[in-house]
Amino acid sequence: MRDNASSDATRNASQALLLWLAFILASILINATIPFMLGADVRTWTDSAAKYILSGLVIYGGLFLIAPLVLAKGWQVVRQPTCLVLLGLAVLDAGFWNVFRGDTV
Repeated sequence: MRDNASSDATRNASQALLLWLAFILASILINATIPFMLGADVRTWTDSAAKYILSGLVIYGGLFLIAPLVLAKGWQVVRQPTCLVLLGLAVLDAGFWNVFRGDTV
């Protein structure tokens, strides 16, 4: 039983490391590489609604909400219709919260 717990801890650690690597790669792509490849001005991209939506959907919705939930609970639980509907709403909220929050300045 001790070996099983050790292998679970190793698997969880490697999954967490892969998620962090995916986060770093996605951040680099969203913040600099994609606009540079498209020939856009990186300064205007930094404060654009498209960047906020893309980073909210990919990073917060995908990497920080969906991926850990699937890893912790499994795809069998997450793919249930009630979970998918609520998870979809949460991902949409993560994607659009920074665009529609309004300025408080």
